Amino acid sequence: MIDEIDAGQHASLEVHVHWLLPEDAPSPEITSDGAGRLDIVRAEVDSVMGWRALRYGEKQAATSVTYVTRVTGHHMIRSRFLATNLPTTL
Repeated sequence: MIDEIDAGQHASLEVHVHWLLPEDAPSPEITSDGAGRLDIVRAEVDSVMGWRALRYGEKQAATSVTYVTRVTGHHMIRSRFLATNLPTTL
């Protein structure tokens, strides 16, 4: 997945890319044109981070992956997911 952001010549934006992953899924590899911060949280107590809700009033633990960066001008953020549950023979 490639996110392309154009903040213009004079603007500066804080950009968050956020993914919710199932229990056993590997974390994506996230890269960008500049420096950023990667936060990975699972079922954080007293927070909405690391949870998903398939139905109202019911929550399940999930892995929350958030990449935060500051963008000035044109910027690309790349998220690469690896499929680890494919069959070994076809």
